[in-house]
Amino acid sequence: SFKPDDYLPHDCLNDGNIIRDHLKKILENFQLDDIIDNENEFEKLWSKFDLNNSGMVRTNIFLRLLDYRVNLADEIDANIQRLVSRSGAA
Repeated sequence: SFKPDDYLPHDCLNDGNIIRDHLKKILENFQLDDIIDNENEFEKLWSKFDLNNSGMVRTNIFLRLLDYRVNLADEIDANIQRLVSRSGAA
């Protein structure tokens, strides 16, 4: 399964940005060299993410466009931890 931590540089995570080279690295890891090698195809794919043609896309938007969701158990655990810390019980 896809885990952003496995494919993106650490500085991209937590409110970072994705650039073209990061997407190429992801494609390379999934052995999608045919897209990387075809500049026209890569540009079509990149334009799906770089909606304002700025040369980058915020990581959270990139992941949302991929319909990426963290593991449900992790999400529930994070919500429980957040509630516990708000209540002062932690």
